[in-house]
Amino acid sequence: MKNEHYFLGIVGQTFFFAILLIFFNLDKDSHIKITLNFLNVWLALSWLCQFYLCRKKLWSLKNISFLQKGAKTAQNEHLKKHKNDKWGDSSYANQRNSMTVQRYALQDSNFDFMVNIFIRIGYILVGPVILLIYLIQNIVVETKH
Repeated sequence: MKNEHYFLGIVGQTFFFAILLIFFNLDKDSHIKITLNFLNVWLALSWLCQFYLCRKKLWSLKNISFLQKGAKTAQNEHLKKHKNDKWGDSSYANQRNSMTVQRYALQDSNFDFMVNIFIRIGYILVGPVILLIYLIQNIVVETKH
């Protein structure tokens, strides 16, 4: 399972690397002309760093907004107060609360998806810097022990 996540992480980062490589090497006629310049060398070095960084857990966002928490709390409070009602779980208020929770969850997941894409692009753009931070952090932790 861990190897599968590593492989998928490498494939995903390679995909973003290819998109950025193409984007930064397009000329005015939309032809790809890959040259040996600082940006391409930096992207290649950053892509090589992904093999180490993907072993670590890539930082990602799992967000649950205050609105979604509030809607879940309102739904739970409604269920506590109306547990013994003849309408039970099919009451209008409970259905409305459930739909609100689902709508907020969908908005949160869309936001999280976009933020995670930008985080992955950031990992490609500044991969060597992130790798350096991880290595310094490991050295500091080892010297403390």
